[in-house]
Amino acid sequence: SAAVVDDDELDFFADHDFHRGEGDEGAFSTQSHNLERVELFDMDETPVPAPVPPAPPPPSPTDDTPTARFSAPRLTNTEARAKIQVANDELTKVVHAFDEAEGSGRGRAVVQLLVDGCPSKYASIFHGLQVANDGTLPAEQVITNLQARPPTEHRQLMNQTLIDVIERALSSAADDLPEQVFDDMYESIAGYRHRMGL
Repeated sequence: SAAVVDDDELDFFADHDFHRGEGDEGAFSTQSHNLERVELFDMDETPVPAPVPPAPPPPSPTDDTPTARFSAPRLTNTEARAKIQVANDELTKVVHAFDEAEGSGRGRAVVQLLVDGCPSKYASIFHGLQVANDGTLPAEQVITNLQARPPTEHRQLMNQTLIDVIERALSSAADDLPEQVFDDMYESIAGYRHRMGL
């Protein structure tokens, strides 16, 4: 702007109350309110940092000390057998329902096809498995196959593999069995996830 502002006009915006709260608590003066305080030091002198106290020593581990765990607890052979037993109980019921509806041997054939055609991520667990006549999986062979995988994978892999074969067996039963036969069988199977510890 080319307009020239007179000093008298600028005085209008000045703070004329230079002394506030005279004599009272919190009183101050604004005579030098536009000044800033700057601390200077010689650039050749490097400020010495304050000493840092040493860190306390880590607590010695005891039985009561909580520890961080970054993976699921290892699956024991006893737990693995218990999970396989739950899966075998459910597969036996599916086999029985197929045998009753479509003839002896039909149920075992269905479960064997499910084991042979399992998704590739579970193939290592079911590799070379032969299903028994009642539809049960050979527990020792399943555990042997599982041992070939890293121990940190055992629990999750076992859970997912067994759930997958049960759910695919139920899907086949829902597609192929008469509705009433399937409903009766499904009622007896319900709750298998809980029994497997999931």
